[in-house]
Amino acid sequence: MLKEAEELIESMLMIPDVATWGALLGACTKHGDHDRSERIGRKLIELEPDHDGFHVLLSDICASKDGVVHEFLAGDKKHLRIKEIDATLDEIAKRLKKEGYAADTDENWKYYNQEMKNSSRAVGQKDQLGVRETHLNEMIRACF
Repeated sequence: MLKEAEELIESMLMIPDVATWGALLGACTKHGDHDRSERIGRKLIELEPDHDGFHVLLSDICASKDGVVHEFLAGDKKHLRIKEIDATLDEIAKRLKKEGYAADTDENWKYYNQEMKNSSRAVGQKDQLGVRETHLNEMIRACF
């Protein structure tokens, strides 16, 4: 059925939008069609390349396809493989910088500064509220 749905969407006279592909992606994910999910995830990124959620979703799809998913939060030092995760993120950042890529952190700093003004727990939360999350999101986006 998923194949027929994809063929129907491809044959539509109008150009399918994000909502159409997103609905099919949800069905593919629900029914475990990883290859189709990955293909549709890439189409969503083509349609809206600046949508962070699609990049993260595609990353999750690819990870689940391989059967390995590592979840961690910015500033999380409790993960069993945190040194390896940090080293990998640092390596990705180096490669991106070498290619001339620079993350846009302005919006996160504005958010971070506002949060710090509103928070009595401001000390030591820089990684949790801004920089690391921004770089991770930007790195994921650049990889796809």
